[in-house]
Amino acid sequence: YLTLVSVKGALYTLLAGLCQLVPELSAQYVSKISPLVLHNLDDEDLAVTPALWEAVLSLVNYIEVL
Repeated sequence: YLTLVSVKGALYTLLAGLCQLVPELSAQYVSKISPLVLHNLDDEDLAVTPALWEAVLSLVNYIEVL
């Protein structure tokens, strides 16, 4: 269980960093990134929630969806 939580948290942190640091690359893959982040908003694991919300906010702030 701890490993799964660590991997999920790391994935969300990676996606948030990608959106913040390379928004033009993230914009190319927004159709793949968005479901990974937005379909998991109901995740109740408190260890993952901060990284998930950082990814959500980064996705919304740094990627313009046409």
